[in-house]
Amino acid sequence: MIKRGRQIGGFTFLELMFATVFLGTMVIAASSALGAAATAKTTRASQPLTAMDLAQEIHAATMLLPRSPGNGTPATAGDDVGILEDLDGAVFNPPLDAGLSDIPGMTRWSQEVDLAPLSLANPSNAAAVDADPSETLYALTVTIKQDGVVQGAYTWWLMP
Repeated sequence: MIKRGRQIGGFTFLELMFATVFLGTMVIAASSALGAAATAKTTRASQPLTAMDLAQEIHAATMLLPRSPGNGTPATAGDDVGILEDLDGAVFNPPLDAGLSDIPGMTRWSQEVDLAPLSLANPSNAAAVDADPSETLYALTVTIKQDGVVQGAYTWWLMP
């Protein structure tokens, strides 16, 4: 007598249903995340710059400026900025972008820049006036105002 048993060689209907539900959930989650990212990008591109954005423009500009000694006079416009020290005490209205050009249509906003040179060896101490720029750490603080009201103040450390 030959015994006949159930052959195991495929998936059951229940296993296929679970796999389908799992994959469907993954596809929905992925498409939802992509849709949210696209919406956020569109919203950001269509809204005016915020205080943080304006502060980051100055921070980005500092990355390319030479750190040589200047005459101590703060810049009054983007064209006046040639070295990092020109930003210390500067107030820009309208604000500047990272290329040091005026941002059109933002006359109600201003950027106030403070640059504190600190000793690289001991950042709690101010750097000496004649300190080597390669030994000087800078604390960059950008205060953003709209119609004279502070909207935010942001600080970064600038390495030599």
